[in-house]
Amino acid sequence: MDDEQRLLSAYSHRGDEEAFEELVRRRMPLVYGLAYRQLRNHQYAEEVCQNVFSALATAARKDTVF
Repeated sequence: MDDEQRLLSAYSHRGDEEAFEELVRRRMPLVYGLAYRQLRNHQYAEEVCQNVFSALATAARKDTVF
């Protein structure tokens, strides 16, 4: 299990919000960059990021990520 999987596990099993925030901090630039490259619009890219991390949080709480 790598470090990011541990962070997600800490969030999904213990509700560790700081772990999830760290995961978002690490991956936000990648997700935003990919979204912006496709959409060429900052607002839409930000919305994609919100949707991606919201879906990840929901899936982690349901323990369906792994």
